[in-house]
Amino acid sequence: MTITVKQETVPRHLLPAILYLDDIEEIISIAVEMGQPSDSPTPDARSVVTFELGNQVCDQISDLEKIGGVVSNLEVRWESGSASFFRLSIDRTSATWDFYGVNEEDDWKVYRRLKALFELRKRRWRARFEGLEAWVIASIVVMVSVFAAAVVSSVTKKTIELKPPPGYVWEIIILLSLLMVFLIFRNHTIVQLSRRPARGTWADVIKRNEVWLAAILGAVAGAVAGSAATVLAERLVHKWWP
Repeated sequence: MTITVKQETVPRHLLPAILYLDDIEEIISIAVEMGQPSDSPTPDARSVVTFELGNQVCDQISDLEKIGGVVSNLEVRWESGSASFFRLSIDRTSATWDFYGVNEEDDWKVYRRLKALFELRKRRWRARFEGLEAWVIASIVVMVSVFAAAVVSSVTKKTIELKPPPGYVWEIIILLSLLMVFLIFRNHTIVQLSRRPARGTWADVIKRNEVWLAAILGAVAGAVAGSAATVLAERLVHKWWP
């Protein structure tokens, strides 16, 4: 009997990140370098680069710069004149890549380089919560169920003996829920269709410290929603159980 070790497959998913046109150019250069034949010192003249944003298709970085703005749905394709084909697909929920026509060793090399690039540009808090979507949905369902049970218990005390928690508890719960939803269900990877700003500019600082913006927005939204939910619950209780 022979025991063999199953080879690990090359990961196809990348971290959430904020990319610029400079990064897209680097990704294409990786594909060109790894996809061209080893005996060819220059890129194949027949190679084609394609960018697809929804119903818009172009083949130049300058075209993307003209479109401008921020997108979360971009597909980058590079096809050589031979059999090599590279694709990077970015949508609201994931960033995945494929490379056909290269051997497994080169496939790993491409992954490590892409991983290093996305690691450098990663959205730190979005990456930390990666994969927790199902847990957050379950938590929200439980919180809503408890809230509903508390309201019902206040209206029908004869059938359910459950004292609702103080209003500030609901505000904290709603605040945390909104903050987690904001961090987790926002776009996976976003692409700025512009050149990367110089380090130290205000735009760069804001993007690299986006967690503070998320916390501020989440706190404001949570406070408003928490207060509204508390007032609504109190009015329902007073209306149905004076």
